[in-house]
Amino acid sequence: MPNSKTINNLTWGIGFSLVVLLISSTASYIGIQEQNRHRQELAVTRKIISTSTSLLASLQGAETGNRGFLLTGKESYLAPFNNALVSLPKDLQEIEALTKQDPVQKVRVDSLVLAAKWRLDILKESVATKRRGGVFGLAPLDESKMAMDKCRAIIKDINQYEDDNIDRKSANLDNSSFITTLFIVISA
Repeated sequence: MPNSKTINNLTWGIGFSLVVLLISSTASYIGIQEQNRHRQELAVTRKIISTSTSLLASLQGAETGNRGFLLTGKESYLAPFNNALVSLPKDLQEIEALTKQDPVQKVRVDSLVLAAKWRLDILKESVATKRRGGVFGLAPLDESKMAMDKCRAIIKDINQYEDDNIDRKSANLDNSSFITTLFIVISA
């Protein structure tokens, strides 16, 4: 039969092992949570870039359809314009939701929403004028170009900001993964 000192040492050893296991499990859990958070941040960044790129494509499609209709008077040319009227509000709403936690991007997106609506209002008015048989001058075309240039510049800024953040967020994910792996290896 083992003596009491041996039993006491075993008890302390098992207790210490359980404490180390608890600490390493907690650290691993926290590390995995951090990795998940960093992955989520990267996913949001990528979604912001893809949504803003989609917005630009829709705005360009609206412009293309509008010009085709104004030149030919044929309603079939308005297909990209009509598609943009459906997709733009959804994309604008999505990018607003994605950027609401980032004050820098929120300001840009708020400006983009206004510029895109301004742009669409000009295009809608030119279509309505053409349908009524009216003629429009150069002033609306210049205003339309200014609105589109503003949208392009804002989208460029949004994407540049997110591109700059991708490297930082990727580094955070890599660092978190390394620390979690290191902790698991050390505790094993």
